[in-house]
Amino acid sequence: MNRLKIYLGGLCVACMLFAGCGQEPTQQESTQQESIQQELMQQEPGQTSEGGGSDILYFHQSRHVDNPIYAEGFSGGIWGSIMTEGELYYLCKPMTGLDKTLRLYQVPMEELFCEDPLSGNYAAVLPVELTGELPLPEPLKGSKESILAEENILRFYQGQDKGLHCLSWDWEPKKYYLYHIDKQGQELSKVDVTEALQDMVWDELFLEAGYLESSSCGADSKGRVYLTDQGLKMLWVLDAGGELIMKVSLPQGTRHLMVGPDDKAYLVTGEGADSQIKCLDDESGGIIDVMDMPQTVGVGAFAQGERLLYRDYEGLYSCDITQSNAELVVSWDDLNISGKNVLQVREVDEGKLYVWGDDYVLTQACPGSRSDIPAQKQKVTVAVLGSLNMLDQVVAEFNKNNAYYEAAIVEYDYFDGPQKLETELATGKAPDLLDVNLLYLDKLVEKGILADFSPYLEDGKGIERADLLESVLRCNTIDGVLTCIPESFALEVLVGKPQLLGDTPGWTIEEYKTCIQENRGLEVMGSNRFSYPDHQSGHAIISLPLEGDLEHWVDYRQGKAQFASADFRSLLELAGDYKVTQPAVKLMDIGELEEGRMLTYVAGLYDMEDYLLINAALQQDVVYKGFPTSDGTPAYSMICRNGYAMNAASEAQDAAWALIEFILTQPFSDRSSDTDNNIIYFSALESLFASQMKQAMVKKYQLDDYYDVSYDEEGQPIEVSKYKAYDQEGHVTAESLAARAEDVEALRRVIDAAQSSAAGIDSVRQIVLEEISALLDSQRDVDRTIEIIQSRAQLFLDENN
Repeated sequence: MNRLKIYLGGLCVACMLFAGCGQEPTQQESTQQESIQQELMQQEPGQTSEGGGSDILYFHQSRHVDNPIYAEGFSGGIWGSIMTEGELYYLCKPMTGLDKTLRLYQVPMEELFCEDPLSGNYAAVLPVELTGELPLPEPLKGSKESILAEENILRFYQGQDKGLHCLSWDWEPKKYYLYHIDKQGQELSKVDVTEALQDMVWDELFLEAGYLESSSCGADSKGRVYLTDQGLKMLWVLDAGGELIMKVSLPQGTRHLMVGPDDKAYLVTGEGADSQIKCLDDESGGIIDVMDMPQTVGVGAFAQGERLLYRDYEGLYSCDITQSNAELVVSWDDLNISGKNVLQVREVDEGKLYVWGDDYVLTQACPGSRSDIPAQKQKVTVAVLGSLNMLDQVVAEFNKNNAYYEAAIVEYDYFDGPQKLETELATGKAPDLLDVNLLYLDKLVEKGILADFSPYLEDGKGIERADLLESVLRCNTIDGVLTCIPESFALEVLVGKPQLLGDTPGWTIEEYKTCIQENRGLEVMGSNRFSYPDHQSGHAIISLPLEGDLEHWVDYRQGKAQFASADFRSLLELAGDYKVTQPAVKLMDIGELEEGRMLTYVAGLYDMEDYLLINAALQQDVVYKGFPTSDGTPAYSMICRNGYAMNAASEAQDAAWALIEFILTQPFSDRSSDTDNNIIYFSALESLFASQMKQAMVKKYQLDDYYDVSYDEEGQPIEVSKYKAYDQEGHVTAESLAARAEDVEALRRVIDAAQSSAAGIDSVRQIVLEEISALLDSQRDVDRTIEIIQSRAQLFLDENN
């Protein structure tokens, strides 16, 4: 089934910096400035020292923080953000959707990162919700019916009092209000400051998302508030009660204002080599030159912390104003960050930094000594199937962020790679991690060549068993050995009409054969799995039971093949004389089930969209069957993506496990997307799987010409199809609304019932499928076919036991 998916990229909000012009200070102010300036500056301005010490390195970890507005299917952006010591707060405003109120979100930053930054940037704990919505004072949230909030927020910042502050403009009474909000969003105070700000001018009240970023304002520990206008031309200083203390013209080219850790109001003026730091004299209202910043690249701004921090496009600096010295703390290049995209920086806990970018990426950077790093990283090698290699980017990031281990990829060819790798395993020369697409898993487990991942899930230090879907663990466990933990997965299931297949998910091999007999003439199976157009149904009759219960005919533990059994003979006889009298027009089209020309179809469930579109294509009259088994257990097959087994002889098993955890928790694997094929896979992590299901339940509504939600005559929002399937001519063949809770429950039941993994190479199954072609071509009878299959399968087991 062809699908068309449309993805809405996140809106990147740029930091808007304004330039203005101000008045020159008076002669009296100039004299006072010179006096205070002499106290602040002991040396000539412009002196800098390079680096933060040759022994200091910054180890960093990055996490993408989704904008909840997009997660709910609406457009809109972050209007402003604040970083405190341990949280990131940001205001979001949907521009479409049912609820256009302003919202305040909190991200607990510590939960996004692991305790040991040297070990890579995977999180030890992955919470289901990375953000939590906090209450806002009702007037600030605005009206649900109006595109604009009742009050428009003009400034959003944190003061030295540790609280959150908003300056808002109320449209109806035309008043300015100062809100003081605690860290839980609760209103602490609301002060009318209209009289104090009566001559404040805002050129534009219809402002874009992002205009609150780097708000040039602040509050000191005494409750005094420092507010600037839109163009950074004027500064108003108010007391805690909202009374005006002073009003000051700002120097031309003022770029940023912040209340520093010493309770003084500092300014950044100019840009590039002309950048300067200035200070407000609280007594006179004069603007004092503090120090030049001639090393500035681009536009400078301040960063929050317990010392005066300054940032530009190249890095973060610590400013010693008594020595007129700016010392480089860290270069953005060292953190793989574009300095032009930095919105907020916060220093906490002895140099630990949090950097928030306009691409919604939050980076934690921790200082460390070079002596903390091993003299030589331990090497870990990964065997991959070259044609399916998806690890290049992952390994590059792993090597960049892990101080202990370094990974290298070893590519193997599709044709001779499995045999070559098997030989290397036998001689002790194989890589540490092994792509399961290259392995004869059953054989290697029996020989004890593959390590068990289970002990690593029990140590409680990183990814644990409870963090993963149990069905993923079960399907990848062979004889008690957890062979691999894939990053993501899909399911392979049999789809059909309950009138033909019955309404139970499982069926025995005998029930399966009876169903085929009762529906003789139909194509048994459709899909692009086989390249046997002349004998598609014949191959399918044998293949489906092998998929569901190969162990019924092969005892790997005892090393015995049992194909000379009566039930296998009956399968061959059924396949050998099966004739299709109602051939399917399109074997790869699931719609043939609806037309009654096909018994069943092998479908891949890669995401909720597949499940919903299959239901829609079959008019909701559908049953999801497992592959036939001897006892009727529904055997759904799991398709693993980015699954790697571990060489039991590896001397770098801890390094191998570190790479596995890294693969599981990387930001670029959160969506588990195969961009080349436009396919989304289910995440193997419970938290990310739950997030995928939540996203699938977000409804899509009809929008009007202004991209606002349309309502019906009864005032209800009009829901429209979220998913659509198309044929090759571009015609819609099936469409579905967003998922419901019952859809999620039904899909979860199918996933929970998965019994086996399609990972690895199964030699015996290959032998059977190779030998039945001669039977179907009438070149060999059933007895001779059984004899050859039994002989080849037994020989294989004997050679490998």
